[in-house]
Amino acid sequence: MDRMLKAKPIALSPFFEQPWLAQDATKQLGFQKVWTTPDPQVLAVGKAKRKLYIAPVTLNYLRPINQPLSSGEVAWGGVQRQQAEIAARLREEFVAAFRGSPSPLYRLVNGPARIR
Repeated sequence: MDRMLKAKPIALSPFFEQPWLAQDATKQLGFQKVWTTPDPQVLAVGKAKRKLYIAPVTLNYLRPINQPLSSGEVAWGGVQRQQAEIAARLREEFVAAFRGSPSPLYRLVNGPARIR
């Protein structure tokens, strides 16, 4: 019965860049892959940073609706996907999670840092 409840692995989404650098994380974490750069200098610079900008969420990579009834409901206008509202809500949830952290490592900022 437990194996029926477990999610089956699927192919990586197209937004996942450089999949050959991804490491298997299924045994330690709740997802399939984790990606970090192999460059130790980039990792060191990243660890020293303490400001975090949470960019707007994009839902451009949502999988298309492929169930006949569901896709028909959307096409007929009976159901709206509300992608913009969902994206805004996701960003708000990410911000709230970081702000509510009991021991935050980062301070949230209102915009991305300038690249020098």
